[in-house]
Amino acid sequence: MGNSSILILGGGDGAALKEVLTYDPKMVIMVEIDKMVIDAVQEHMRVICGDVLDQMKGDNYEIIIGDCVPVMKQFIEMGKMFDYILYDLTQAPISTSEGKEWEQLVHSVLDLAIRLLTPSGRCLAQGHSACCTKSSNLFEQQMKQLTCPVEFSKGTALIPSYRQAWMFYTIWRR
Repeated sequence: MGNSSILILGGGDGAALKEVLTYDPKMVIMVEIDKMVIDAVQEHMRVICGDVLDQMKGDNYEIIIGDCVPVMKQFIEMGKMFDYILYDLTQAPISTSEGKEWEQLVHSVLDLAIRLLTPSGRCLAQGHSACCTKSSNLFEQQMKQLTCPVEFSKGTALIPSYRQAWMFYTIWRR
């Protein structure tokens, strides 16, 4: 990730930003919709974010408070592209009544993200619990319906704080 351009979608806890900055990237832009998340993490969870959330802009990073969909549309209009996109947004709807709307949102975000990748770029996305096969299948179906054809690989990792295995995806243009 060194000397790369990176876009973080979500990531309000600052953990992804803190980690990628250790690789000395060219530029990182984090787009978080909820400033209250950032404020709460700064106050109560410094061990996760360190001091990266103290400033909205640094030498090689910027934090944008806003909805990632219009921000990504603006980046596309500007011709901006990224070597890596970290999809750190909530993957599962909070209620089952959000069904189709949630699917449309996931589809829109993924579609825009893939369009922002450089030709050799990668989108890294957290998925769901490995035992939640219905959610994983739905996410994978979304990838098959994107405007730009993609390929992906997936793997699992045990997340101690979740107390379960979690799915992770690497997505790239075909």
